Amino acid sequence: MSARLSGLITKSVALGIMPLVIGPQIRRLLAKPMPMVLFTAFIVCSLTLGGSTISYAATNPTSQQMNPLLVVRAGESNDNYILWSKPCGSSQCFRLERSNIADATTTFVTAPPLSKVPRIPMGSLEQLDFANPQDGYAMTNPGFGKTTQLYATFDGGLSWHHETFVAGETVNSINSTPSTFYIVGGVKCSPPDENCQRWQLSSSPSSVSHWTTDSRPYDFGHGSNNPVFTAFGTDVWGTTQEQARPYRTLLARSTDGGRTFKVSSIPNLPSVNGCGLTATSVSSIWAQCDDGNMAGDIEYSNDGGAHWRSLEKVTLGGFFAFGIFDPVSDNLAFFVNGDYSRDFCQLVNRANKSVVVGKPPYPQLASLDFTNSSEGFALGPPLGSANRQVLYETKNGGVSWKRVLG
Repeated sequence: MSARLSGLITKSVALGIMPLVIGPQIRRLLAKPMPMVLFTAFIVCSLTLGGSTISYAATNPTSQQMNPLLVVRAGESNDNYILWSKPCGSSQCFRLERSNIADATTTFVTAPPLSKVPRIPMGSLEQLDFANPQDGYAMTNPGFGKTTQLYATFDGGLSWHHETFVAGETVNSINSTPSTFYIVGGVKCSPPDENCQRWQLSSSPSSVSHWTTDSRPYDFGHGSNNPVFTAFGTDVWGTTQEQARPYRTLLARSTDGGRTFKVSSIPNLPSVNGCGLTATSVSSIWAQCDDGNMAGDIEYSNDGGAHWRSLEKVTLGGFFAFGIFDPVSDNLAFFVNGDYSRDFCQLVNRANKSVVVGKPPYPQLASLDFTNSSEGFALGPPLGSANRQVLYETKNGGVSWKRVLG
């Protein structure tokens, strides 16, 4: 999913509250408000899958097993990083696993420094992003009123160090290409707890800490929220929804790595809080938009964001309601529309056709992360009072799934 799915989803589902997400993380989806929630009753149910029946209650991890919390694809590679947790007495232990789904190799590395937060499964982790198999950043939130912290690894998670970011700025969200990290940082306000809605885009080469402040399109938004960014190569896009008249939806594009931007108004990309963006090439961009009232929409551009087309006619319904969406390439995306939660689907032919390929491993998923047209992970929602989750993998494009144990 961009960025691509962040830890914000799991934080939202603590205590059995399931977010109505309009797309992933969140792997490429940057940190943004997710206002819609669905209060889910945890019941025992089953689903016939490839000739066998899976009982969701039966597949819950036991208290002796590690609990999967987050799956993050490492850039455009076949590697994924999986965050697990397990009770350690009165505390909570975290483990980070590097998994290559293509050759079925796994290695446990070192988790970033995380602290336990009551009733929050991922503790202090806010976002985890890997630009490639070696280089990654973790953003942590030590608590209310405190400054977010940034940790970096340049050896594939074997070690982490505290990162000193741009002086006077906080870290709001992280995004990356295989060669560059981008951070949307907030300018510190006075008094500190006020949201002055002043943001700044900064970038650094992926393999070394060297942050520079990029051009900020100052005409980008009128009383708007922090923008959501995506990038491919040296092209960078950002979008935001104005919260005051004239309520424009704005798209900023840079073709020089964020040094300069051109801003335009996109009338057919309206959203409550702005759309999440995923670029799969310099021309193809997917947008996942929260329309409010348990409704959403998927939009697609094949000309770098100049023009957009709604996919409501090919995503099984007029609205993309509390579903999960994972763009993989210019010609392929996987999704489950919440209104048709028994169908696991592909979007093919440059988003002109949808195909039902099978059934999802669980009707409502917390995240979906495919590395190619065949192989991917799906993470189930927290279940029960212990908020246990189940991780599944597929190697045939979602036709069948099997459970992954930590």
